[in-house]
Amino acid sequence: MATLYEYYNLPGNTFDSIRGNLWKGQTFTPSVGHRVTGIKIKARRYGFPGTITVSIKATLDGHPTGPDLCSGTTNGDTLTDESPGEWREISLGDGAILSAGQKYAIVIRALAGDGSNNLQWRLDSTSPTYVGGCKEFSSDGGITWFSYDGIEQSPSSDELFEEWGEPAVTTVPTITTNPASNIEPTTVTLNGILDDDGGEACDCGFEWGQDVPYGNTTPTESKTTGQTVSQPITGLQPKTTYRFRAFATNSAGTSYGTIRTFTTPARLPITTTNPATGTSTLNGTLDDDGGEACDCGFEWGETDAYGKTTPTQSRRTGQSVLQTIGELLPDTTYHFRAFATNSRGTDYGADRSFTTPAALPTVSTNPATELGAIAATLNGTLDADGGEVCQCGFEFGMDTGYGTITATESKTTGQTFSEVLGGLEPCTTYHFRAFATNSAGTGYGADRAFTTVPVFSRAFALSREEL
Repeated sequence: MATLYEYYNLPGNTFDSIRGNLWKGQTFTPSVGHRVTGIKIKARRYGFPGTITVSIKATLDGHPTGPDLCSGTTNGDTLTDESPGEWREISLGDGAILSAGQKYAIVIRALAGDGSNNLQWRLDSTSPTYVGGCKEFSSDGGITWFSYDGIEQSPSSDELFEEWGEPAVTTVPTITTNPASNIEPTTVTLNGILDDDGGEACDCGFEWGQDVPYGNTTPTESKTTGQTVSQPITGLQPKTTYRFRAFATNSAGTSYGTIRTFTTPARLPITTTNPATGTSTLNGTLDDDGGEACDCGFEWGETDAYGKTTPTQSRRTGQSVLQTIGELLPDTTYHFRAFATNSRGTDYGADRSFTTPAALPTVSTNPATELGAIAATLNGTLDADGGEVCQCGFEFGMDTGYGTITATESKTTGQTFSEVLGGLEPCTTYHFRAFATNSAGTGYGADRAFTTVPVFSRAFALSREEL
């Protein structure tokens, strides 16, 4: 024998017209789970509306949604046309299982109706007291719905109805584990769908971990047949495979979906550029490999656009990276930064710089010129200044110990320099060499020699002539 579950059967004060695409509904919320088998509505006909269809639908955000859970029909032409109407029972066949605490909707349509032939559902729009739902209105054949709850639409209204059924026999639910989504290095979303709640709302969640037994269980969500289950997971390890399965529990027991797996991708590595050592060794540290070995190296060049890249080295978290580079110019500032690449992408360390020291200059000692009895001009060429301006001059003396140093001149690569010597001894051999000095030290040219010319007096010349 059927049992009356939800109802609103006060007298009401007016009627609601239903015809064609003008559909009406009433939401309700069962206090206990059961199987709905019939609906009674208080209504009358205006003209001859034809077949009246009554169905039960789920709701979304308080509005009817989705396909009919169950439905039935009645001949609207046999209804009274008198006020306040009559109570008409519509059988819903096998019905549908309704869960306690879930909101559903009674939806009524008279598709053959029009303005002269329609169903008129008894309505209370003065002081409705049903707390489990309200009147629903659609003017486009059930596509868009509006609630007469006094907020979305006014006035607050309830259609007159009685919802009949029988106790549901609860069975173990069935649930499907769907593929994981939003898979990131440390987060994921687990998904499932409750295929059959077994007659009552179920507590649904997931078991997950790197192996079986799983070791982790998500919080549960209350779901009914056809609803999806999703749960975000955080704190995962990158580049790691996890197993999971959905579960659903009601008073009859717990069921599990099939086991699925997902693999987190590597995350972007993190690398640090460390100071260079010496004048040519670049240094870095791979702080986090993101879950897999990384190809590590350096970009370098005379500006922070770099332009050159070192060979890479395979490294894991915490390992250092170093690379010695060559063919550097002296007294030049170079920029560099470390990088690390894995399957996720490339990370770069901060820019650093170092400056090479000046190189020892190279200098050539050129032959002396303008030789006289007591004077001569020393000559040299600065072949390479080592990267900075050099002080250039000569050492000279009567042997290779030299002993005397000339004044210096500031010169750069390719420039010549000279020094005029005076006060020399006639007919004497002198040694000399050029030198150039910068911050790296002093470079010397090869030793050269010259001999001053002899001095011939007039008296000596005459005496020779007399002989």
